[in-house]
Amino acid sequence: MVHRGCLGPVRRRVELLLTVPGISTGAAEVIRAEIGADIARFPTAGDLASWAGGCPGNHESASE
Repeated sequence: MVHRGCLGPVRRRVELLLTVPGISTGAAEVIRAEIGADIARFPTAGDLASWAGGCPGNHESASE
């Protein structure tokens, strides 16, 4: 886990992630680290979800 003092300028973004139900402080820090400093590369929330592998509405059942 990242030491709280090291969050500096991204602290607010981590705090926003903590508002998502089920996201712990450690998970928020890891998510922020994985996304990187330039969130502008994801123009929409859908683009970020797609990059993270969490595409909403992707319902696929097993095939035979």
